[in-house]
Amino acid sequence: MSRQGQSVVTTGRQVIVSGRPVALERAITNLIDNALKYGRSASVAIETDAQTATIVIEDEGSDTLAKDVQDLIGPFERGENTDYIAGHGLGLSIVATIAALHNGALSFENSTTGLQAKLSIQRA
Repeated sequence: MSRQGQSVVTTGRQVIVSGRPVALERAITNLIDNALKYGRSASVAIETDAQTATIVIEDEGSDTLAKDVQDLIGPFERGENTDYIAGHGLGLSIVATIAALHNGALSFENSTTGLQAKLSIQRA
């Protein structure tokens, strides 16, 4: 999916992880695409501690609740608001599999603006 938008990259500390770059790119892209499909915008942040790196993708305007999205992680699962949106219901399943390959997890939280997807992976 290709949409116009803007990006802001702030300079700061580097976060180093050991992982499969192509798989991680796919996972993050899937989450950003979902945020843009079902919300008005997407913001991406990273949270770290000594053991994990968590990529947080937050959409704006999504009316989907975190508990409902958690049920859509299985393959070929699609939400009720997908009638006019192309897809096969594999995106979140792929992200969850990539998270597991990196000894991590995929989770969701409600936010003040919409929905947060959190992709946590082990750093080493």
